[in-house]
Amino acid sequence: MTDNGITLIDAWELPEDRIDESIARWRERVGLIHAAPGFRDARLHRRLFPESRLGLVNVAHWDSVEARDEALANPGFTASAATAASYATVHGGWYEVAAEFRRVGNGSGEGPGITIVHAFELSAERIDEFLPHWLGRAELMS
Repeated sequence: MTDNGITLIDAWELPEDRIDESIARWRERVGLIHAAPGFRDARLHRRLFPESRLGLVNVAHWDSVEARDEALANPGFTASAATAASYATVHGGWYEVAAEFRRVGNGSGEGPGITIVHAFELSAERIDEFLPHWLGRAELMS
């Protein structure tokens, strides 16, 4: 484990008319686990445009996978998550920071801005080759 801990990223495919309900359920679940040992933070991102395939993207930071698994043993969390499973397809997994580029400030200084999620499917052999290209693009975008 690094100082960055680990990141859980879940991307949800769901109907537009279920997004508000899903946000409420997400808040409920985070309310159940936010004080659990190892929990750092979580943010739920909503798509800006209906044509985007993924309606919601959850990003949560934990000290370890084990800390999260222990927190999720809460029966209330399990029941709430099961309801969402009936109408949403969730793609997700555990990640650690492979490369990082931070800009000082966020530009205008007003509000949190927006988050762009790009999912890359790469074989393990191509990750080291890909990272310098990603860093170059991140620097250009900043």
